[in-house]
Order: sequence, then structure tokens, then C-alpha cells
Amino acid sequence: PFMRYSRNSENLGFDGNVVKMATLVETEYCWLFGDDDVIKDNALDVILNQITNNYDLIVINASLYSLDLSKEITHRHLPIENDKSYHGDDIENAFLDLSLYTSFVGSLVVKKALWEKIDFTKYLKTGFVHVGIVYEYLNNKSKVLFISNPLISIRLGNSGWSRNSFEIWHILWVRAINKIPNYSEKIKKMVYSDLKDISLKGYILERAKGSLRIDVYKRFLEKEPSISQTRKLYLKVLLLVPVSLLKSLLKFYLIYKKPASYKYQLYELESSSTKEVKYL
Repeated sequence: PFMRYSRNSENLGFDGNVVKMATLVETEYCWLFGDDDVIKDNALDVILNQITNNYDLIVINASLYSLDLSKEITHRHLPIENDKSYHGDDIENAFLDLSLYTSFVGSLVVKKALWEKIDFTKYLKTGFVHVGIVYEYLNNKSKVLFISNPLISIRLGNSGWSRNSFEIWHILWVRAINKIPNYSEKIKKMVYSDLKDISLKGYILERAKGSLRIDVYKRFLEKEPSISQTRKLYLKVLLLVPVSLLKSLLKFYLIYKKPASYKYQLYELESSSTKEVKYL
């Protein structure tokens, strides 16, 4: 009685599956969750207790683990130490604090009645339909809760889209965020880097991960009018540098400098895949 199984007759892609999931829900709230992460022991009790407070959205923190879940890489994926609530004029701060983190679909417990009011079609084929719907349905009367104590274990090194991370974060994420109607352009630009705003360091990182390649340059950058010819020349030179060399240099930098979240960055760099995967 507590489990329903639905099989699609065709591949709906990520966004299509998220949308269909919501149509199958018969409860007031829905926790969006993928199949490769793990719910911690006390998670359901904590969430069931919090939904009695009539929140419109609950965002759940997660811990990051190795692929086999034997080693914790980062205790709090989003480094906010205490629970935090947002309401009224504070909703913009919820967008700024949480939107990028909530690209992780398992972080969201949504109110179905509000979810169903949104025309989701404009967010399809971005990979972020869940982000678009959630931040569109929030307004200055909404109540949002962020649960700081991690209730989810995320398995790193298991994503099938690392090869496509350049397109995902600088094209599709930007597209999804810009379609959300409730926030100013200034606020939106604080949660993404579009093509003209990517730093030189950012391009080096994408090259080291193997997501900045000649085919990506020709598809997205070669004819982009917002990118200067000097920057394009720099990118052409960067594309001549072997990925393996940049990856080794970046690993050395992370180990030596130990910047914030370096363990996570190091693990992701070591486990980045060059396999072509259909992710939409």
C-alpha cells in the first residue's frame, strides 16, 4: 500500500520523468528523489515533523560520499550551519542561498498543490524543470525551510553528465533560471555565469574536467558575439593543452592550497567521465 510503480512506454528524459512523478503523487507533499542516493535513518521522521508547519518548500541538506558510500567527503554539501527559514520579502534570499544547491533534485520536498499551478513546459529540455517550477511558485507569502543537518547521502562519481557539464551549467542552467519570472535580472545573474561571464580560471577548470572540447567550442563559443576575439584566441590555445596535463596541475593546486570544498572538487575531478550520455 505504500509503494507505487509506474513504467514508461518510452524514455521521457529527466525533465519528463520529474513532471510525470508529480502526477502520480496523491499526498499533500512530495519528496523528489533519484535512485542513486541514500536517505539517512532519521530523515523521514524529521521531514514529517516539519511539514506540520505548513511550509511551501523544504530544502534538505546532504552529505557527499564516495561512490561506494564508504567515505564521507563533505559533511554539509551546502555549508549553512543551522536551519534557516524564509518568508515574505526574504524569498529572494532563499533564491540566492538555495537555488544552485537545489539543482540536486533530491533536496526538494515540494507542496503538490503549488507545483501543479505552474506551466512547466518552458523549463523542459533544460534538465532543471524542478528548479524552475519551485522558484516560480514561491512568492512573498511563501514559507521556506532549509534543513541544515544532512538527511541524504549523495554518491559522488556516479553522474552520467560530467562530460556535458559545460553545456549544463553555462547554457541549460542559464536558460532555466532566465525563464523564472519572479526575480530581477540582477538577482538571476548572481546564481549563474553565462558565456561572457566565465572567468579564465573557469575555462581552465572546464578543460581539466574534459567538458571544454573542440566540438563544444564550435557549438557554443566560436560564433558567440559576446565573447571577444582575444578571449576566443585564448580558448583556442587552451584547447591545445592536453586534458590530462591540466587535470594533474589542478589536482596539485587543490591538494596544496586546500580551498573551500577542495575534497569534493578533487573527488569530482578524479571521477569525471568522458562517456557520452543522453541526459535530457
